[in-house]
Amino acid sequence: MNRFGKYGCNDVFIIVNYMKDFIKAYFNEKSVKQTIHFIEEESFLGTGGGLQYLNGLIGQPFFLTNCDVLVDCDYAQILEAHKKQGNLVTMVCARKNLIIPYGTVEVSKACQILSMKEKPAIEYNINTGVYLVEPELLKLIPENQCIHFPQLIERAMQASHRVGTYLIDESQWMDMGQLEELEQMKYKLEKF
Repeated sequence: MNRFGKYGCNDVFIIVNYMKDFIKAYFNEKSVKQTIHFIEEESFLGTGGGLQYLNGLIGQPFFLTNCDVLVDCDYAQILEAHKKQGNLVTMVCARKNLIIPYGTVEVSKACQILSMKEKPAIEYNINTGVYLVEPELLKLIPENQCIHFPQLIERAMQASHRVGTYLIDESQWMDMGQLEELEQMKYKLEKF
């Protein structure tokens, strides 16, 4: 939240369901610069379904983030790229390099070697769980239905809306769901 506040995000909407009292108590005890608006889901609506409660509350592009990720980049640049591309949604993606520690072999159906690569590197664009969203997307959310945000992105694409990416380096993203990265995240958070 401090990172978003640094770039002028002054209102934070937190959709709560599971452990909502714990989350509210945590923020009531913390001193934060932003105004926090809690929105309570009556039933779990997924990472996208709960956004229906924001319909009519937000009139400009907004950042959507999973609560267990840390993205260390310039949010103003993400907004600039989002507007320049004319996207309904911009997904922040981390360029991840995976090196396979073995030689790989491609084999034909007749069990003949087609090609070999020694310890190949594969590049992927990983969804960081951070998005920049236009309020119009909220109209695509079915009422009172569990739907996840990637499904909303698919709906937007099927409706011919522009959905783009903003690429960052893998070192700029950490996912708290990975134990090793949790330790790195603690270190980075101390620097904020």
